[in-house]
Amino acid sequence: TRTLRSSRIIWYRSKRARAAAVFNSGMAAIMTALCTFAKPGDHLIYTVPLYGGSQHLIHEFLEPFGIKSTAILAGQTDELDRAIQGTPNVSVVFIETPANPTMKMTDIGRAVSAAASLGERRPLVMVDNTFLGPTFQHPFERGADLVLYSATKYLSGFSDLLGRRQNRHARPEQHRALEEHDAVGRDAGAAVR
Repeated sequence: TRTLRSSRIIWYRSKRARAAAVFNSGMAAIMTALCTFAKPGDHLIYTVPLYGGSQHLIHEFLEPFGIKSTAILAGQTDELDRAIQGTPNVSVVFIETPANPTMKMTDIGRAVSAAASLGERRPLVMVDNTFLGPTFQHPFERGADLVLYSATKYLSGFSDLLGRRQNRHARPEQHRALEEHDAVGRDAGAAVR
């Protein structure tokens, strides 16, 4: 099926991933990841602009549940470094690069280095790689822990797929996102229009 072919293409081009999950929508994947790794009392750092649905999730769902957030302008690498290193209880750094709609790039490797400097308190670095996809940008090679691709954009080439792939290159204790993805988005077996 086209869903399986698309999944194989993503896997092939994301060989550094240790595991992957396919969701019925991009927001199901993003929500699963953020709700798995950010708990009440934690802090989320994210780059802006960010897809509107993601921003809505952060402000209207996560913040009321006690997950604080800080937005940093995409491409402002020094500010992102300072936020990662200077903010208590950071559990996730969420980067959309290039940013939607400005196409502003954020240095994934620098964000990963800033996160790694926290040692045992190292937050998960999550990259929404929708616009460049698995062909033109390789976040795992820069050290990202989790990479998201929206199938509705550029994976199929025809905007006839609905879904999101979540690829994991994370520490073993973080594999629960793949195990828990049923909570908000089942597998994408019936997601092709």
